[in-house]
Amino acid sequence: MSISEISPPDPGSKAETTDSSTSVVEEEPPPGNILGSSKPWLTWLVCAASVAIFLAISAQGEATSWEAYSAWGAPPPYEIWRGKYWALITSVFVHVGWWHVAFNVYWLWILGGLLERISGHLRWLVFFITAAVISSGVELAFTGAQGVGLSGVVYAVFGLLWALRGGTPAVAAVVTPRIIRLFLGWLVLCVLLTIFKVFEVGNAAHVSGLAFGGCVGFSQLTGRKRVWGRTATVGLALLAVVPLFWSPWSGSRWAYLGYAAHARADYRTAIEDYERARRLGFNRVWLLQNLALAYASSGDSDRYAATLAKLRDLDRTAASDVERRLSTTPSQ
Repeated sequence: MSISEISPPDPGSKAETTDSSTSVVEEEPPPGNILGSSKPWLTWLVCAASVAIFLAISAQGEATSWEAYSAWGAPPPYEIWRGKYWALITSVFVHVGWWHVAFNVYWLWILGGLLERISGHLRWLVFFITAAVISSGVELAFTGAQGVGLSGVVYAVFGLLWALRGGTPAVAAVVTPRIIRLFLGWLVLCVLLTIFKVFEVGNAAHVSGLAFGGCVGFSQLTGRKRVWGRTATVGLALLAVVPLFWSPWSGSRWAYLGYAAHARADYRTAIEDYERARRLGFNRVWLLQNLALAYASSGDSDRYAATLAKLRDLDRTAASDVERRLSTTPSQ
């Protein structure tokens, strides 16, 4: 017997948010500032692309589905583990609501534009790409779902400017104590919203983005700060990239590996990986569904019956769905 339909793991999406109703202090930088004369056109391009993608997704009427996200560069996490590593970058252009895109674009416009004028286009682009990879990769490593949205990058830009403000009057004029309190306060609030299950936020992306920006800033200083900054930057990069290939602590990754093995009819491996994911706290209903299907396909009727009974205690509809799938699967 083979299974004609198994559902991939659905880890959900993490909406990274950066919110504020506070206006940036309108203050002319003092004479002798280091702002370049060129326009921050890369920042403007990223902002425009983010808005355009949000409008395109909204026009489809499925602004919260992985199908809609995938079409615009934010595939489900298991597809990233499967090799779509570029999605760590493209996912930052995707947003889940008008409030999400509005706040992120606003702050990138203000802070990202300032950074691009200071650093130049090429350095800004390298920083943007690296911040996207690190914030998305760390979120994926810790939660099993990459964040969507620009806020991990926005926090990276903020972190860098915060580190530079002491020696750069043009930055200090924008990144005021008021703005610093705003960003740090919002960071703490997002953590609390997630802990109390009010709203799921990509906190790992926020924190890693902030840490990355700060480390890059310190790496431009002298003495021990430069050494520690560069060492920490490399560490963050490894933390983002290594889990793409090795993350034994991730229930989501084991669930994906089990699903991939199940799809190629390697039921023994699928069952082992599903059990690992279960021990790590992944979605129990989904795991019991797929475990039951894997046991049935492998011919282990006793374990199939026991697993189905556990599933029925948790979710009768899910148990009925397993029975329906098996009843419509042709015997071999």
